[in-house]
Amino acid sequence: MSKAGDGGGPGAGKAVPSRIAAPTGPPTTLLYRLRTIHLPLILIACGLCAAMVLVAMDRWRRGTVLFGLVTLVAAAVRLVLSPERVGVLAVRSRGFDVATLAAFGGLIIWLGLSIESLGTG
Repeated sequence: MSKAGDGGGPGAGKAVPSRIAAPTGPPTTLLYRLRTIHLPLILIACGLCAAMVLVAMDRWRRGTVLFGLVTLVAAAVRLVLSPERVGVLAVRSRGFDVATLAAFGGLIIWLGLSIESLGTG
């Protein structure tokens, strides 16, 4: 017996119509995403955190140079990884992102190396 409004035909009441194919893309498990997409960002974030710890411990010159080096590594990662794997490092076009990260990384390193230590006369 068919209920009013259910269509009454074969397959009525199914949650997913049979004509929709199963996904065929890469696996989307958390471990897969961590290894392929999030790992570069996690490593860069760890490097930036280490730089901040150095700055907080009054090793500001070393922290600044490390911050600049990590920014240069981020530029290299953005340059070599495919758009599918780069994650949130992709903001604009690849050339713009690499040029911006490399310029800021170089400027930060130059700044850290060019300023004299505090307290020296």
